[in-house]
Amino acid sequence: MKQILLATNNQHKVEEFKKMLKEAKIDLIVKTPKDLGLYNFHVNEDGDTFFENSRRKAISYYYETNIPCLADDSGLVIDSLGGEPGIFSARYAGEESNDKKNIEKVLEKLKSVEFRKASFVADLCYYDGNKKTNFHGACDGTITEEVHGEGGFGYDPIFMPLGYLKTFSELGNNVKNEISHRSVAFSKFITFLKEKLNNESI
Repeated sequence: MKQILLATNNQHKVEEFKKMLKEAKIDLIVKTPKDLGLYNFHVNEDGDTFFENSRRKAISYYYETNIPCLADDSGLVIDSLGGEPGIFSARYAGEESNDKKNIEKVLEKLKSVEFRKASFVADLCYYDGNKKTNFHGACDGTITEEVHGEGGFGYDPIFMPLGYLKTFSELGNNVKNEISHRSVAFSKFITFLKEKLNNESI
């Protein structure tokens, strides 16, 4: 059985990816850094774009493990904030930030702002030791004026996807996983993976 390293220990991302592999009937062992005991291995995500950060992670983890690697960098892009929080989404409120603090900072900066268009963006990079392949996904929506729902993670409680009247937190994982930025990017990778598995080893 073939294997792939998903360069994250975020269980939400891992489960979403495994679910999509299962639905696509792709028999693949998914490893995480934690599975391989890479507790202290760190990649500096100091690139200027999501793609740069995902490439750095994919390449670094591949050379550390010699396992084909899929890495992602994703975040929230708010038009009226000039693209913030962007690549700093996970630590928007500072080094000691968490989901609650990040959300509070966004809502404070958007206080009295009428134009609240935003997008969740995910950029993946797959590296097998020979070639880097990128996959992009985005989900457009708006930022609500207050927190709605308790599900999900990150900015889910304040992001209302286009065409819906509920936030990602309220919609739940089943709906989110069908329309999210990461789901779009993962779907593109799944299509690529099927073609690759039909023609060569991974």
